[in-house]
Amino acid sequence: MHYQTLSLAFLTLVSTAASASLPRAHWHHHNGQPKQAAAGENTAYSEQGSSGVSAPVSQSGGVSGNDEVKDSQQAASTSSDTSTDGGADPAAAPVEKASASDSTSTDHSSNNIGSSNSGTNNSTGAAGASVSSRKGAGPWYFKEIATMTSDIHATWAYDCSDDPLENSFKGTAPAGVDLVAMFDSTSDYSSLASSSYKEVVGWNEPDATAAPVDSATAAQVWPNIVKTVGKRMGSPAPASTSLTQGDWFYDFMTSVIKAGSPPDFICLHYYSPNGDVSKFQSYIEGVYNMYKLPIWVTEWAYVDYSKDPATVPSTAEQVAYMQAAVKMMDELSYIERFAWFAVPCISVQPASSLFDEFGSITPTGTAYAAL
Repeated sequence: MHYQTLSLAFLTLVSTAASASLPRAHWHHHNGQPKQAAAGENTAYSEQGSSGVSAPVSQSGGVSGNDEVKDSQQAASTSSDTSTDGGADPAAAPVEKASASDSTSTDHSSNNIGSSNSGTNNSTGAAGASVSSRKGAGPWYFKEIATMTSDIHATWAYDCSDDPLENSFKGTAPAGVDLVAMFDSTSDYSSLASSSYKEVVGWNEPDATAAPVDSATAAQVWPNIVKTVGKRMGSPAPASTSLTQGDWFYDFMTSVIKAGSPPDFICLHYYSPNGDVSKFQSYIEGVYNMYKLPIWVTEWAYVDYSKDPATVPSTAEQVAYMQAAVKMMDELSYIERFAWFAVPCISVQPASSLFDEFGSITPTGTAYAAL
């Protein structure tokens, strides 16, 4: 990991606190190697950790690969379920936002860069099958990535950059796929403002090693980033959240809500160690019940990262979990989008990868394409 800090002059543009500085993560997800976790770090939520979420909810499924490859060193958490601190509330009242069906319609022009349209859950795929319109991909560059994204019938895609069209797709995105930008600490927010991207999401796993930044600094600069970019904004995607004081995401949301600059939707990651969809559902619903904001599950899969090496169930188990989770998410009106992890291939979890190291679709990928 190496860091690149913002200059004082640039930070003045995005924050009233000119002395703050934000580190940039060193992205190496494309090489198929696991990222390195700090001691005690949870790189993704699992049913074994991050307790503190109440009310059960349904699950979601999708395709993702834009994050750094998950760390096989993820520390095991001490809690076994997802119960919530009943008194936890980041604001006096939940911030009411438009439901998923109120999202702006998708603009398929301008290199397929557009905003979400999740009012309808399903669309017709290339083979005439009904597929989820919420299904996406989080790719990184691979020579056949545009074809791979089309093959799984993804309707949207993002990567860990502020210009996925150039970064992952090298200027050519697949037809009908909306691209979403992600900012990090060194992004040119003015350029994002003038770009064709209609939606932008925040830091990737800022509570872990992916894009480390403390919650107070992130919350401090967030209102000016929102104002400068002027797009529909998704929250930072935490590796996990307990929704209690002292938790990165909880503290961030508390601060930005009080500042009058809540995100337009929340991004979450979820990795199941045992394939229990009901616990995935509980995690999602706990977050939704607290904030009443639409949700994007930008990474999820059936992998236990608390083990070293990570435990990856069989293809059949992956597919069964994926199918149940997609069904759950498609039944939740406030789930706007989801993206399974990962595409392309992840060496530490081949059974959950949608494509192999040669770019050929796997049985898991074929199952995802049909959903």
